[in-house]
Amino acid sequence: KIQDQQTSLEDLNNLNKSIIGAFYFYDGKLALAFKDKKYGFIDTLGTAKIEYKYDEARPFDNYGLARVKRNNRIFLLDTTKTEYLLADGFSNLSKGMRALDDRNKQYDKFPEKVLEFPGLKILLMSGNYIRELPASFYTMINLKVLALNKNELISLPDSINHLDTLALLDISENRLSTLPPALCQLKNLRDLYLSDNYIENLLHDFFKLYNLTNLDL
Repeated sequence: KIQDQQTSLEDLNNLNKSIIGAFYFYDGKLALAFKDKKYGFIDTLGTAKIEYKYDEARPFDNYGLARVKRNNRIFLLDTTKTEYLLADGFSNLSKGMRALDDRNKQYDKFPEKVLEFPGLKILLMSGNYIRELPASFYTMINLKVLALNKNELISLPDSINHLDTLALLDISENRLSTLPPALCQLKNLRDLYLSDNYIENLLHDFFKLYNLTNLDL
């Protein structure tokens, strides 16, 4: 009987491992799960690390952001459980919004109305045809995530150093040949994506980005 119990426990453990193994875990840590008609996020042991409270949810993306919905409001959620009220398109922006998803809108110019909302913390504008950022872009001092990949950027403004809360910058798949020295003043930058540009040399002070964890060249 003891042997039968041990076999049953082993079978149960193997079943649990098989089920957990079918989940996608962002950074090997968090996976989207569904329970009692609500979505949440579990760890590799199946323990809910972000409670089941969302009516709709998507897995974490490569930026560590998950699109979720509760109480008829849409947020971007990060792995620290922080929610950022999301606007789909700059025409839907209003005060109190903390994230803007303006990807794949075929803009050939940066929509300067966005600059009227310096409280934004997440700005996703990949998949457009933007060639340059406006001189006053430095006013977006609260940005933590800035995604400008898959555009036509030929340069970045020198004033980018004002974005000192920036933790993630994706400027891959553009037409950049150089980077502004001011980029090296972004002390909080952890993730930097530079691939698929025309950059031949890194900046002399690149080593000053001492919090950098992920670098894609």
